[in-house]
Amino acid sequence: MCGIAGIMAFGTGAVRRDSLERMAESIAHRGPDDSGVYISPSGKVGLASRRLAIIDLSSAGHMPMSNEDGSIWVTFNGEIYNFADLRSILVSKGHQFASQTDTEVLVHLYEERGLDFLAQIDGMFSIALWDGRNKRLVLARDRYGEKPLYYLAGGGNLRFASEIKAILADSNVPRHLDRDSLSQYLTFGFVPPPRTMFAGIRKLGPGQALVINEAGETRGFDYWAPLPGALELAEVRSHDNSWHVLRTRALIEEAVASCMRADVPVGAFLSGGVDSTIVVSLMARLTGHKVHALTVSHPQDPQNDESEYARAVAKRVGADLQVLEISEAEALRAFPQCARHLDEPIPDPACINTFLGSRELRSSGVLVALVGEGADELFLGYPYYIRHSRLDYVHKVIQHLPHALRATLSPAAEKLADVLGYSVHRDLVRRLFSGEGLFLSSEPFFPDCDKLALSGPELKAIVRAQPSAAVTQTVLEDFQDALGNDVLAQMSLAESRMRMPEKLLMRVDKLSMAHSIEVRAPFLNRHLARYALSLPGHVRTLGGQPKGLLKAAVTDLVPSEVLNRPKHGFSTPVKAWFQGSFGQLLEQRLGSEIFTGGLLNADTVRSLLKQHREGRSSHHTKLWNILCLTEWYEQFGISDVADNGEEAKRFGQALVC
Repeated sequence: MCGIAGIMAFGTGAVRRDSLERMAESIAHRGPDDSGVYISPSGKVGLASRRLAIIDLSSAGHMPMSNEDGSIWVTFNGEIYNFADLRSILVSKGHQFASQTDTEVLVHLYEERGLDFLAQIDGMFSIALWDGRNKRLVLARDRYGEKPLYYLAGGGNLRFASEIKAILADSNVPRHLDRDSLSQYLTFGFVPPPRTMFAGIRKLGPGQALVINEAGETRGFDYWAPLPGALELAEVRSHDNSWHVLRTRALIEEAVASCMRADVPVGAFLSGGVDSTIVVSLMARLTGHKVHALTVSHPQDPQNDESEYARAVAKRVGADLQVLEISEAEALRAFPQCARHLDEPIPDPACINTFLGSRELRSSGVLVALVGEGADELFLGYPYYIRHSRLDYVHKVIQHLPHALRATLSPAAEKLADVLGYSVHRDLVRRLFSGEGLFLSSEPFFPDCDKLALSGPELKAIVRAQPSAAVTQTVLEDFQDALGNDVLAQMSLAESRMRMPEKLLMRVDKLSMAHSIEVRAPFLNRHLARYALSLPGHVRTLGGQPKGLLKAAVTDLVPSEVLNRPKHGFSTPVKAWFQGSFGQLLEQRLGSEIFTGGLLNADTVRSLLKQHREGRSSHHTKLWNILCLTEWYEQFGISDVADNGEEAKRFGQALVC
């Protein structure tokens, strides 16, 4: 696990070492053990690395790393879980290795397979590889988006890095807000690739790669698809439920085992829910000794405090459990640091837990931690999925009504939802009648109707021109034939391509690496995840319950009181926090330029906060979304609200490395 960065110059430009060193230093937290820089003989390509030593702790793991003749160089962030098998194959073909690292496998595998090397590797990664023979730079992000990779292109060069702050290490890079991205953020709580919240800065999507030649010509492609071809899909679906239970269990065991390989101590986050319990239980069985696990407790919110369940699990499996209690004051102190490390606003209160929990694990000597992320999206763990799928019949009936009748009925239906106390579903009702997609997200913050009330004139125009539901439908378009009318499978795929990589996994990556902790997610093993996505929704919700198949596969691993309890997230008492210090902080932030410049309406936020404080409505999710946005805006010095990123576009033409 590391931090990577680099520059590719075109035309008469050349890469400067001090530029690379500044980029690497800005992400030193990702790799405190070593740093390195490589500049090609032509001076046109520079790679930088900050290393966190996990496998082969010796100096032989220094990066950037090359093949034997120095024609291929790589800087790499992540872990390749099948590197030992790949290494054996490569050695048999005559390749010579100078280290025991997974990094070195990449250069030799590329020599052997060219761009097809990406299809062979199993793991989490962002990769930058310079092929001096063919004069091309290859950038790639892993299949499920566990590791981020950002880039800024234009004006004769390309900069890339694991974190946006490395691109911003050049003080000349403008920091402007991307308006379209703001609209998406307000609804989803993240920005889908390729955009980011920074105008001009882009990111690779999961399973995507870029190839850039020395003339600056860029080719992007998907090296992998989340669903297999028709024949493989049919084969997977041909089995009965009992077979699927056994197959799920076998794949989970293999996935956890693959994530245990490390030359440093390995621990786990244990929330007290099903997913992390499965992981910790299997870790204990595989190792035969106590697993160092950490759970977070919020004593101020006993109703949502899961630590008692974590203790029960730890007692059953023999884990060495560390309980970290977090107060509101501690959360408030951590909040600005979280915003800084995240690069983009991520309105998930669990960020506080991840940030402080990672710091605690690191101080305990744990450098690698396993988590349960991905299980809910792949195995349909949120009750919302099943409830939403039941509306599909209603949706289809309404779509058969004449357009004029739907347009007439929609306002009345929305008003009725308000009267009956279901105003939170008002936008869903609107979409049912408007012909937009039924599914938006499992966690929408400001659906379009609410976003319009928050927006100034400029943003209103964007909201009206770009319905949020169209974003979700675009993600599903390429897989419609395979998914058919399976609404549950559609929602699972959308979540695994949108919310999971760009919100949940970014939270895990950025806030664990802030403390030089590598986090691994066994449920995102490429074989397990693809198998789950290939299954019909009714199989994954066996018995009509969320995660029914997964639960059936692990009944011997998870205590019944954990297996059968209602779903909880990595919870925080954010609802109560807005009654106190976080509410006060939000009030202060209403003076931000994002409000005074007319992009957002401060009065709308004041009204939401007032209703929340008076107990008339619970608006903590919306308030957290706005607070994270304004904190990011101030932390990163975003300026010129009215500019809409024009300076960022001009910068691309004038940039000199």
